[in-house]
Amino acid sequence: MIFKKDFIGKQECIGYVDLDNVGDLNKCQSITGYVFILFQELVRWLSILQSNVTLSLMEAEYMAMIEPMKEAIWLQGLLDDFGIAQEDQL
Repeated sequence: MIFKKDFIGKQECIGYVDLDNVGDLNKCQSITGYVFILFQELVRWLSILQSNVTLSLMEAEYMAMIEPMKEAIWLQGLLDDFGIAQEDQL
């Protein structure tokens, strides 16, 4: 999944999220990863085993989206604090 927001000129905040379902075969846990690029620079990344074992791929995808969405909301608030105009909200 890709989050993309265009700002003034070439300023943009882009987020990428991926899930490797049952990435760790020994523990039967999925691996979640995400990155956020702000003003063409990497500002946040994470790759981690999900703490819960899910019963379905849909549940794993849903759980994989929780942390990146919280991060996107935090970045949006940071941009608001710096007075960077945003067209839309998440």
